[in-house]
Amino acid sequence: TAIVWIPITVGLFIQQAHIKAVIMIVVGVLAIGSIDNLLRPVFSKLGSLQMSTLLLLLTIFGGLELLGPWGALLGPLIVRLATEAVILVREDEDEQTNTTSTHM
Repeated sequence: TAIVWIPITVGLFIQQAHIKAVIMIVVGVLAIGSIDNLLRPVFSKLGSLQMSTLLLLLTIFGGLELLGPWGALLGPLIVRLATEAVILVREDEDEQTNTTSTHM
């Protein structure tokens, strides 16, 4: 985001690389800013998946590798659904254990 590309642009201006700095501004505002504005809401929704940051990054990059561009969304979703399925199975097993021990 801007926290990254603005200091790079300042550094380019300091090094007298004005053309590169202007290109960096254009790319930063048009490309990086647009992508950031489009993907930030998507990733903030993914944040409600209650996953650790490391697991989220691994599932995003793993999904990209396995499924292409859609993998960035599907990877975390698949892992979260699998995690939720495991939680539901454990809860069901606990209920069965409790009902079995109650009947004895």
